[in-house]
Amino acid sequence: MELPQEEAEDVRALLLLLVGTLERMVSALMKLEIIRMLERTRTISHNSALPIDFPEYDAAGNLLDLEGGFYFPPMAS
Repeated sequence: MELPQEEAEDVRALLLLLVGTLERMVSALMKLEIIRMLERTRTISHNSALPIDFPEYDAAGNLLDLEGGFYFPPMAS
């Protein structure tokens, strides 16, 4: 069953409007999730009761490994 030309154009316009609305909704939800992640990170980083696994460096700037030893980068050949 085919729609008349005018109705087909109306349906197409409505579908485009629907797709555009869905795209804006998804974009807004993604932005909201990013904001939530940033808020969670900020809250955790300001709460001293929760440990955060940031890399640790000694006074010379050498990266310390998890056991507290020193990390030596591979030698350049």
